[in-house]
Amino acid sequence: MNLVTKNIFSNYIGKIWSFVSIYLFIPQYVKLLGIESYGIINFYTVLLSIMLIADSGLSASLNREMARSNDINYRRNLLKTIERLYYFISFFIFCIIFFSSKIIVDNWLNVGGNFDLNALYFSVKLMGVSIALQMMFIMYSSGLMGLQKQILSNNIQILMSIVRSGIVLIPLYFSPNIEVYFIWQLLSTLLFTLIIRFNLWKVLRSNVKAFFKLDLLKNVYKFALGMLFMALIAGINTQIDKLFVSKLLSIKDFGYYSLAGVFGQTATILILPIAVAILPKMTIYAEEKNIADQIKNYHQYSFIIATLVSIISGILIVFTGTYIFLWTKNIETTEAITSVARILLLGGAFLALQYMPYHLAIAHGHTKTNIRFGVVMIIIISPLLYFSIKHYGLIGATYAWLFINSAAFLYLGYFLTNKFLKNHFYKWFFNDTLLPIIISLTILTAFIFIFPDYGKWSILYSVLASVILSAIIFSVNGLFFYKKYLKKA
Repeated sequence: MNLVTKNIFSNYIGKIWSFVSIYLFIPQYVKLLGIESYGIINFYTVLLSIMLIADSGLSASLNREMARSNDINYRRNLLKTIERLYYFISFFIFCIIFFSSKIIVDNWLNVGGNFDLNALYFSVKLMGVSIALQMMFIMYSSGLMGLQKQILSNNIQILMSIVRSGIVLIPLYFSPNIEVYFIWQLLSTLLFTLIIRFNLWKVLRSNVKAFFKLDLLKNVYKFALGMLFMALIAGINTQIDKLFVSKLLSIKDFGYYSLAGVFGQTATILILPIAVAILPKMTIYAEEKNIADQIKNYHQYSFIIATLVSIISGILIVFTGTYIFLWTKNIETTEAITSVARILLLGGAFLALQYMPYHLAIAHGHTKTNIRFGVVMIIIISPLLYFSIKHYGLIGATYAWLFINSAAFLYLGYFLTNKFLKNHFYKWFFNDTLLPIIISLTILTAFIFIFPDYGKWSILYSVLASVILSAIIFSVNGLFFYKKYLKKA
């Protein structure tokens, strides 16, 4: 088993655990704390996603430089330099959230009279500390990933997830309040940030002392700034629907939308490990100007991603109600979010299909296309979200999410593929992406036509049908993959 395969396998273990933990723990949060408190927890997730924008340029640069360079002293000095900068950035982010806690609660969250406001103020302050620590953790994780230590990084992240998301249920069982949850997040994040830092420096151990050298950033600042702006735009575009929902609707509605959003991320959660695992290799191909291997990997992994996306999203869209009820064990929640989840699943599928063009650009250090497109989308999407949520409620937010991801898939796929792999867009679009999707849609449509009453089936029969349909789609696509990519080789 080669290193890329091992890393993909390791990343999948990590993401599968993330996926399993979602199914295991989120319903328990809702049960113990209520849907409104889960809305607060998800607001923390949204806030975390937006604030992590501040670190994305440097962490992506660290990942890229660790993959590109074999100079141990350069790696150590770069890590020391970026680490010092992170201390300042994290402290700055902490101060913003900590001292704005009252403003956030009073002017953004529609909590009604179901919460103790002082407890919410304190919880938001705890969010600030946890987010600052999480930024440090992700930076160290990026360093390990760039060093091809993805197995080690994933093992630490899985253990951290177990402690933060699972073991937290024990104190919540005895004291079910939102403050306990955020105190636990702070302490566990601090512990695992120290653990992953120790392991990264251990991998880079040397007898030569590491120094803070600001001039090292000359090699990465353009890429880092580009990644920062791109992440800023991407972060706003991916979280803007949640920001509008949390502002315009009640915290209960936001809780429902958050549940549907988690369900709608299934494809992106399960597909991301492939893109993450091959990024260092694609970076090396770009650095060495190895066009032949880059083309080969781009087409093969694009086909694999499109196949998996079409299976995961297609099955969940067909059996949405079944799997949401299986997850939440609550008929009221199932009825409230089924329609919303279907559209979010479709939008998530388009997001996952962007991974290969996106990582192709990152491998070449290119960010301008993503930034320009993202700015245009923000200008378009903000009034669209406001109008659609005001007039159509929760379902209105999903229309904007679907629009932005489908448009990004087409635009970025076309321009980024043509930019770095000239004359390969049509092969990527029709052979690598559209073909496996058409195969999946044909099989799923035939199933619906043959069994029009499948919606009345029991959970057992629905799950069994899902497994059989997935196996059929995977087998047919696997046959095409063999003929197109493996047989020629």
